[in-house]
Amino acid sequence: MTSGVEGSRVVGAVHGLRAAESDPSFVAALAGYLRETFSPESLHELYSRFAHGDSVFDAALRRVFWHALTRRCGAGLRVEPGVGFKHPETFEIGSDVFIGSQVYLQGRFDGRCAIGDHTWIGPQSYFDARDLVLEDHVGWGPGAKVLGDPARLKAGRVAGLEDAP
Repeated sequence: MTSGVEGSRVVGAVHGLRAAESDPSFVAALAGYLRETFSPESLHELYSRFAHGDSVFDAALRRVFWHALTRRCGAGLRVEPGVGFKHPETFEIGSDVFIGSQVYLQGRFDGRCAIGDHTWIGPQSYFDARDLVLEDHVGWGPGAKVLGDPARLKAGRVAGLEDAP
């Protein structure tokens, strides 16, 4: 653990150390079918049926919907129950990304939200992602503060509750 500002804490990321998980073969096919068959508004409504479930089936369908709704979505996405979003069509999500329970990602119709490979977003986090870039191997938890350029978080860092304002 190192510190750049007195009273702050920077912790090395560990989420990206495990091997990336491949998507089951049905994910891309079903996401493509949903995108071709339903409007984005209808997909949002359908997503709500699986958004809060704890089963393996619910988790698989959340992954499929994120692939169908986002601009780009890499393999191995894990979306926990209760995750909400606005303007997912502006999201670019890397491979092996974890989005914790009750996270809310609020995109903007004219913005961009890019989440790098092997990124971990902790439970109950909130992003107002008008133009947000989280680079590869970033960890983020509720109550975290960004030091420096708030639109670009550096790789290999986990922002924690004790980070300086």
